[in-house]
Amino acid sequence: MPRPRYGTAHQRAVKYGLRALPVPAPCVRCGHEMDKRVDVLNLDHDDYGDGYLGFSHSSPCRTCGARCNQQLGGIKGALAQGKRLRERRCVICGLPYTAPRGRTSAIQQTCGKRECVAQLKASRRARRSDPEPPEPTGRVW
Repeated sequence: MPRPRYGTAHQRAVKYGLRALPVPAPCVRCGHEMDKRVDVLNLDHDDYGDGYLGFSHSSPCRTCGARCNQQLGGIKGALAQGKRLRERRCVICGLPYTAPRGRTSAIQQTCGKRECVAQLKASRRARRSDPEPPEPTGRVW
C-alpha cells in the first residue's frame, strides 16, 4: 500500500521547516522574496516527487504574481494528460506567461507587469515596431 503523500511526515516537515525559514526567504521556483508571516507557502516537491526543494508561493507572489507551486502542478498535470503547452514570453523582460482573455494587445504581449506594459506602450507611441522576445532560457516546461 503506498504511503500517503501528505501524511504525518510531510506535515512535520512543513511545521518545522516553516519555523526554520528566515524572513524574508527566496522562493525556490521564482526566486522572489517570501514572508512566512504574510504569504501562504507550500513545501514544494522536486520535479520527480522524491524529495523536497523548499518552500514556494501558494498565494500570488507580490513581485511576479505567480502561484509557483500550483502553476507547476498544473503544468505537470497537463503534460501527463498529453496536452501541449503554449509557451508565451514577454517581449520586454522574457518571462513566460499565459495571456488572459479579453485584454488589450499590450497586455497580451507582455507578462502584465506595469513596467513591461508601460515600455511596450511607449514604443508603440513612438511608432516603433514591437520588440522580439528574448531568447528562451532553456527551462523545460
